[in-house]
Amino acid sequence: MVQYDEPKRREWFSKMDIEQAMVFWNPWWTDEKFRVQAQPRSILPHLTTILNRVEILCITGVRRSGKTTIMRLLINGLIEGGVPARNSLHLNLEDPVFKGLTIQGLFEKYIEMMNPEGKCWIFLDEVQECPKWQMDLRKLPESA
Repeated sequence: MVQYDEPKRREWFSKMDIEQAMVFWNPWWTDEKFRVQAQPRSILPHLTTILNRVEILCITGVRRSGKTTIMRLLINGLIEGGVPARNSLHLNLEDPVFKGLTIQGLFEKYIEMMNPEGKCWIFLDEVQECPKWQMDLRKLPESA
């Protein structure tokens, strides 16, 4: 098991800017061969079907139940299915770098950085940490 030195981790995160944090949470942008190594989940085929039909999909569950892993496995599937890596955005909104920023503002930064073409796939962890997240999510399908 990996042990983290929490004060060093916080110091490292505090030195990151928004672009660096976005790249950190989206390693497939800089390494298209990157894939999350995780045990496949039986729910994935069902979620993939739903993901292709709806604009917003919410995955809920208790902490440490595998929600982030499921999202990252869905991203693996999108990339393996031909979606350009730059068209998938994953953000953990608990990251101190994103503190106080809106989802809309982060999405605009992503568009500026990656210039994705076609449909974008946005995966948000800990969405409740973002101010006015409900309004921003309502606007996203219109701006994506």
